[in-house]
Amino acid sequence: MTNHPRVHNKGFTLLETLIYIALLGMLLTGVLLTAYPLFTGAERITKNVTAEGEAAFILRKISWALSSATSVSVPNSTTLTIQHASAGQLKFDLNVDSLELNDTFPLNASRAPVTSFSVTNTPASGGTPRYIEIEFDSGARHIGPVRHYLLPYIL
Repeated sequence: MTNHPRVHNKGFTLLETLIYIALLGMLLTGVLLTAYPLFTGAERITKNVTAEGEAAFILRKISWALSSATSVSVPNSTTLTIQHASAGQLKFDLNVDSLELNDTFPLNASRAPVTSFSVTNTPASGGTPRYIEIEFDSGARHIGPVRHYLLPYIL
């Protein structure tokens, strides 16, 4: 009887390694295809929340100005001029991609540009009081029309 040395096969064959790599690739592809919409959805939600926050700030600022107004004028469809009781003259005007207060202070952040701003001054008629109607686009969201009814003593 002869002694044959025993061969111990340790490790994986090339075919087994290729199969494991293919299975791992399919698993990673599935994970990425599932996770990608979550990442893009979060980005879209962040953009919408930013646009809504900027729009709410602009509307609050205009409402504040109108709340103590002594006179209101709309020289053109993109400019609203308000004589405020304590702050003096306030001019809201569209400048390229920003809504500015008194041609100096932008009211919106650069990540949520205001691309359009429209103001309509509607006189009182038939029991309906005079109102200012405001519309604008902020961060690809359309806001308005929002009506601000003016007190009868405001010029």
